Amino acid sequence: MKKKAIMTNKPKPWPYQAAEARDRSAEEAQRVVNQAGEALEMTNDAAVLKKLGKILQSANTILRLLEGQGAKTRPM
Repeated sequence: MKKKAIMTNKPKPWPYQAAEARDRSAEEAQRVVNQAGEALEMTNDAAVLKKLGKILQSANTILRLLEGQGAKTRPM
């Protein structure tokens, strides 16, 4: 017999969970942009620069999509 999971806090209603997930995802995508930008300044290797550029482009696309759904992000 499976034990029932004990929830210490009552789950938030769905719209609040979705908004929190959206906002936290945007924060993480912003961290990727920041860290990749720092890494760009640390290398001259063409292959690494190209890959970091693609990472930055994807992370910025994620940010724009999340902002389109109301995520609060700060411009760089």
